[in-house]
Amino acid sequence: MLIRTHPFGWLTTAIANHLEINPQRISHFLSLSRADWHFAAFIFAHCKEEISDPARFAAIEARLFTTSRRALLREFAPHTAPAILNMLGRMDGKIWRPATYRKLAALTQNKASLNWLKHCQRLSRKHVFWLSRLPEQYQVPAVMDRLSLGDRVDELCFAIKVVKRIRTDLSEKEIMRTLEQANKRSLRGWVSRHYTHLCFPPCPWEGNEFLKPLKNFKALQKTALEFKNCLRSYLNRVLQGNSFFYRMEKDGKGVAVVEIYNLAGIGWVVNDCSGPKNANVSATIKRQLTLAFQEAGITTPPPIIDPEYWMDLSFED
Repeated sequence: MLIRTHPFGWLTTAIANHLEINPQRISHFLSLSRADWHFAAFIFAHCKEEISDPARFAAIEARLFTTSRRALLREFAPHTAPAILNMLGRMDGKIWRPATYRKLAALTQNKASLNWLKHCQRLSRKHVFWLSRLPEQYQVPAVMDRLSLGDRVDELCFAIKVVKRIRTDLSEKEIMRTLEQANKRSLRGWVSRHYTHLCFPPCPWEGNEFLKPLKNFKALQKTALEFKNCLRSYLNRVLQGNSFFYRMEKDGKGVAVVEIYNLAGIGWVVNDCSGPKNANVSATIKRQLTLAFQEAGITTPPPIIDPEYWMDLSFED
């Protein structure tokens, strides 16, 4: 039979061959609901050999909707939880790929994953794909609860991957514990907090008696609270080696925070200087800072908006 389209997905060829022998079954196939199709595809996804053998395909097809679905599940996918039968009506779209049904069957063997699948209002191939990529040790109630509250499976997988890479000092079990204890409303916050444990790059200059480098996140956070500014939001720039911050004090009190910036081709230059609540600092303090950094070999460019002003390739004479 020449097949120009594939209305039944990967089952089309087997069904077409079957209908050549049993043409009266065409009306039966055309009357099946989406849930029926997903059940049929699920069963055939677990018996590859039967699809290529017309006789065996016909034998299973004849039983699909006359034999108890539970009985068929026990026969062809014995390790699958019977609760999957209640999910058929919530499965999205047309027939899925065989591997997707097999991944779904494997997921039902985990109690926490099965519970999440049961309460998923609409089940798509994407849900199964990403959930199957979630490491098994993370398929536990605490993690699955996050998904129920709105976290996306793909975002959760990515977040775990990031944390595992940056927290090489933690075991899988310890990472799991931090996720369980994290605020359920902020997956991003969980990742960000792990970044705060990373070591800062070596400071470009060790400072002097009144200028001290902020060498770790704890110092950065303490200074941000002291100056009531957004210094903590610059963490990524520091970790990437683009910026470094110094705290200037006078008579034991913080008077300024200075950012130096690593400018391509030039090296470290003074980028910004501000007082508490981002207030302007006095001319006297600016002169002190300029002299101190110049002695350390750190350039102070003219008062412009951004050192990268000199790298703006869009500028035309």
